[in-house]
Amino acid sequence: MIESYEHIPTLNEVIDLVNHRAKIAIELKGQGTAESTARLIQEYVDQGWQPDEFYVLSFDHLLLQEFHILLP
Repeated sequence: MIESYEHIPTLNEVIDLVNHRAKIAIELKGQGTAESTARLIQEYVDQGWQPDEFYVLSFDHLLLQEFHILLP
């Protein structure tokens, strides 16, 4: 039996591939994701991306609160 593996792109890879051609929706799904996502988005904003090119969402309102504190 031959196993096949698919490459799951990192968030950096997705953002680089999109390259301003669409807005990017990012769902926070677990502990630690708010901080790392805020840091990553800030890096892209520092490089010229607009904050409104990113939509950050989550079913966990505490993660959204944490994200908003880190990156209003």
